[in-house]
Amino acid sequence: MKGAGRGIVMGMILFLMPFSLQAFIPEGPHMLDLMVRSMGNTGKVRLDTLIALPASEKEGEVSRVEDVFLFNLPHAFRSETKDGRRVRIATGEGRFLLVLDGVIVRETPGMEDFFYLPLLLRDRHMLISLLMESGLDMERTGLIRYGGRICYRLGSPDGTRILIDKDNLYPVALKLVQGTEGGRKREVTFRYLDWQRFDGAAWPLRIEIFEGERDLLQRIQVQDVRKDNFSASLFVIDRIRQQYSHSETLPMLEGGEDPLMEIELNLERLRRRYQ
Repeated sequence: MKGAGRGIVMGMILFLMPFSLQAFIPEGPHMLDLMVRSMGNTGKVRLDTLIALPASEKEGEVSRVEDVFLFNLPHAFRSETKDGRRVRIATGEGRFLLVLDGVIVRETPGMEDFFYLPLLLRDRHMLISLLMESGLDMERTGLIRYGGRICYRLGSPDGTRILIDKDNLYPVALKLVQGTEGGRKREVTFRYLDWQRFDGAAWPLRIEIFEGERDLLQRIQVQDVRKDNFSASLFVIDRIRQQYSHSETLPMLEGGEDPLMEIELNLERLRRRYQ
């Protein structure tokens, strides 16, 4: 019995050991500095991706859309479907533009649009600015087990927060929490998985977007990563705005199945649920 008791105590010590290192948790700004340094910055990068919408209402079928992500690190992000129907642009200063079927339908990002934040803003000052605008408390830090990893937590435990792998210092998850006019809270979680290094910078090969922690909204599979020399003009929102007309509503589905429109309408319905 004594041996068994010692075994239980030793097991508890080993389990709790990582959490006894609270004194060694970096302060918020330094934590983000370590993260962006670990991720690296290689300028202009192209990611070829496949975006999948979970089969919640389609009897096992999954809608998929091929999308190209362009990162002009750390200043701007652009995604464009390979058929050219959807274009999204976001800047490090917080500007946003969504074009769908040749029409500008949004210039304000939804919570689910911010998956790009820790991937684009590989600059401590820019990242701090946008995370604080999203409600992150830079003074709140801690350690947490998440997805089988020991992670640094930056932000309050029940508010907007970013989780950073304690070993490799890559972001594991970003959780955005916002209140609504009705007093409800909405939480969107971005998970960054299967990290690999390419030409001196690290990228996740899988990104998952959740409503809360359980309801999967989208899964993004990265199929190729490479450097590129695309033009900076692809990210100039004021110039691009002049090329398209405006609409305050999404185009409606008219017969047949349209995976891209299904993705957008699904997200639009979700946003309206919290209005």
